[in-house]
Amino acid sequence: MLILKIGGGRNINLEGVADDLTAHTGPVVIVHGANAWRDTLAERLGIHLETVTSVRGYDSVFSDDAALDLLMMAYAGLRNKRVVEALQRRNIPAVGLTGLDGRTVVRPGAFRCGTRHGVSGKVHCWRLPMGAVLCSDRISVPSGSHGTTFGGNPLCCAAALATLNYILSEDLPHKAAEKGRYVGEQLTRLKSSRIREIRRLGLMVGIDLREKVKPYLQKLQDAGVLALPAGPTVLRLLPPLTIDISELDQVVESIRGILPA
Repeated sequence: MLILKIGGGRNINLEGVADDLTAHTGPVVIVHGANAWRDTLAERLGIHLETVTSVRGYDSVFSDDAALDLLMMAYAGLRNKRVVEALQRRNIPAVGLTGLDGRTVVRPGAFRCGTRHGVSGKVHCWRLPMGAVLCSDRISVPSGSHGTTFGGNPLCCAAALATLNYILSEDLPHKAAEKGRYVGEQLTRLKSSRIREIRRLGLMVGIDLREKVKPYLQKLQDAGVLALPAGPTVLRLLPPLTIDISELDQVVESIRGILPA
């Protein structure tokens, strides 16, 4: 097995790394950083990152609530999925997992844990963890070789079944397709010279601009709409399946307000 470390700097050539891996035939574990993406998100969202210095003179970011949220967004979200995307575009089977998926997030606080090591923290439960993996015949997983942090238990299985039953009983995939068509039609009516193209698949929408998207993301946030980039010029919208038409109208009007003709 090959273990590959990819740094978290801004100038990492991810496409080049993925190209090199096409010549490798064995399993690969990629360990990646994402500090540059964390810092970019902090700047975009207007979050100040506090720096602390160790007794040996090393600087690091203080892990308060905001910093931990940014870490999860950057490591488990943006960077992790970009690595998976680059590999899958080259027909390399890839699954993106992070250490955050298998560990409890511990924050400075009142609840004490790990007293043997003098560590204290407050434990936050983010959700009921439940995992499932589907794979094709190309991937062989011998019996007993795969362990899981998110193995089934009665409570999590009940929550997972309730979620799936709601998705099916409310016909959310069909409604998402209808809402996607609606918001797509509304967005195409925006007469802005800043828009190059609008791409859509269901409720996943990408608005490709003729300029950098970053300033517009901040303006949208100020208007009460959270969005993320998909590359340097694409404004990405990933609304929840349960969003209603009035909320979609609010999103479209907010975009209209920041993208004048």
